[in-house]
Amino acid sequence: MCAWIYPRSNTTDQDIFFYGSQANIQMFLVKISSRIDIGDWNSESVSSAASISRDRWYHICAGRQNATSNNWPNQTIYINGVLDSATKDDRYTIGGGETNIFAIGSDSYGSNFFNGTIDEVMFFNRTLNSSEVSVIYNMNMSV
Repeated sequence: MCAWIYPRSNTTDQDIFFYGSQANIQMFLVKISSRIDIGDWNSESVSSAASISRDRWYHICAGRQNATSNNWPNQTIYINGVLDSATKDDRYTIGGGETNIFAIGSDSYGSNFFNGTIDEVMFFNRTLNSSEVSVIYNMNMSV
């Protein structure tokens, strides 16, 4: 998923995007505190190296693929068109099925609200590579 975010606060966990089921902890969660985090309900699997300031626009792309047999990173965070963090984590998978909940700006319980603006959200059925993220970021910067 990619989006432009404008956080007005960065002091507590705020969900940018949530998909999955909290009951079986099969989910894809993108949140912000002082960094961008990808994880499940209980822990972060990868956090951005860059700190996120408030009252500033950021373009973020966060990707998560279910684990594969290779050693490639299956979780990535891009900030402003540049790869910030990548890791391989096969502890959990993204759930599928009718009980999954999809939310932008909060979690499935209607809490952990994002304090700020989320704009131009894009979802893909696969993780994007660096070239694709760069094109999306630069395309939006030229408008």
